[in-house]
Amino acid sequence: QSTWGFMPPVVTGAVVAVIGLNLAGIPVKNMAASNFDARMQLVTFVSVALVAVMTRGMVQRLLILVGLIVATLIYALLTNGLGLGKPVDLSVISNAAWFGLPAFAAPVFTLNAMLLIAPVAVILVAENLGHIK
Repeated sequence: QSTWGFMPPVVTGAVVAVIGLNLAGIPVKNMAASNFDARMQLVTFVSVALVAVMTRGMVQRLLILVGLIVATLIYALLTNGLGLGKPVDLSVISNAAWFGLPAFAAPVFTLNAMLLIAPVAVILVAENLGHIK
């Protein structure tokens, strides 16, 4: 059975697998400099994994976000509370303006840019359909 008639599961599954395998090396390249940071990487990984395994519904769909929030709270407790690492500095948030507008710009359509991004859009559709199944 295909998804919406044009992407069979073998295609969407292969796209998800290829993207996952390509991203797998990134954490190895960005290993933490200190033991505390390395342990926090493990805490983050375990937090996301626990959210993936232990939850259902909308929380499971947002597993990366929820896992990162849990890991951030643990990090803040360990650093700000126990002084084990570089503390979380929320002064930037507290000093930020309450209201503001972004800098707007008129869209510019370039054929070369559209032709470059079109295959990426198809791949993203396949990846997202693979995650939904």
